[in-house]
Amino acid sequence: MHNNSEQSFRTKTREFFTARFPNADCDRRQVDRIAEALSRDMKSDSANDIAFHMTDWSDDAAFLVALHLAPDLFTNDEIEQGITACLVHIPNHIAAAAKLAGWPMKDIFNVGATIAPSDDQPSA
Repeated sequence: MHNNSEQSFRTKTREFFTARFPNADCDRRQVDRIAEALSRDMKSDSANDIAFHMTDWSDDAAFLVALHLAPDLFTNDEIEQGITACLVHIPNHIAAAAKLAGWPMKDIFNVGATIAPSDDQPSA
């Protein structure tokens, strides 16, 4: 059921945005545009790397926006799969982009977010 839910939430997200923004598409243009803006204050390689890390998860971001705008569009299984996909994919990209930009990662919520889990720690 989870594999179908994963495919389903991605399909519904794509359909949600295609119906509202038929000409919107995340491709190399977004990466190039972000890199161009960031290149004013940093090396081109760093700007390109940050741009990659801030766009590689655009499908996950689209799901989150669709979920906020139309929460009843998704089943509970689809929401679980979509949130899991976001939690697995987005944080490492954000951490990498922040590091490349010179921003430290801090555990401001005191949940051990910057500490790698050990094998004996239970997961949520």
